[in-house]
Amino acid sequence: MSLGQTMISIATLVALTIMVVTSQRYLIEGQKEAISAECLDLATMQAEALLAEITRKQYDANVTYAYYQSTSEFTSAYGLGPNSSERAMVAPWPDLKPYKSNTAFSDVDDYNNYERTVNTDLITGIRMTVEVYYVDEDAPETKVYYNTYMKRVVVTAQQSTYLAPISFSTVVSY
Repeated sequence: MSLGQTMISIATLVALTIMVVTSQRYLIEGQKEAISAECLDLATMQAEALLAEITRKQYDANVTYAYYQSTSEFTSAYGLGPNSSERAMVAPWPDLKPYKSNTAFSDVDDYNNYERTVNTDLITGIRMTVEVYYVDEDAPETKVYYNTYMKRVVVTAQQSTYLAPISFSTVVSY
C-alpha cells in the first residue's frame, strides 16, 4: 500500500468516526428531549390532579355554612397551613405515594407549603410544592396579607434534570 492510499484510508476512518459520534450525540439528545416531554406531561397531569384534590376541600377550617361569615372568622393570612396533628399525619415529608394529604388535610389552606415527590418507573424526583394565600377580590392575581373571600392555590412542579419549574394555579372562593 502506498503512502497516498494510507492517507486516504486514515482520512476515511476519521470521517467515519466523526459521523458515528455525531449521530450518537443526536440520538442521545433526541432521547433526552423525549424524556423531557414525558416529564412535562407527567408533571402537568400530577399538578392538575393535586389542584383538583385541593379544590374539593372546604374553603377554611372555620367555615360554617349555617350563616354567611365575616372574613374575620377565617384562618389568619399568617396562619395558613396544616395544624400540627394534620402535619404529623403526612409523614415522611415530602409526601410520597400513596399520598396522605387527601385524608390528612380538611381544608384548602392546609396545603400551604405542602410538598410532594412523584416517582415513576421512567422519571423520578418530580417535586411538587403548593402555596396558598389570600387574594384581593377585585384583582385575584394580587396577593394580600389579610383575610378575604378568595384564596389562590399555586402548584409548582420541577425536576432537577428534565423540567424547569412550571406553575399552575386556581382561585378558590368562599
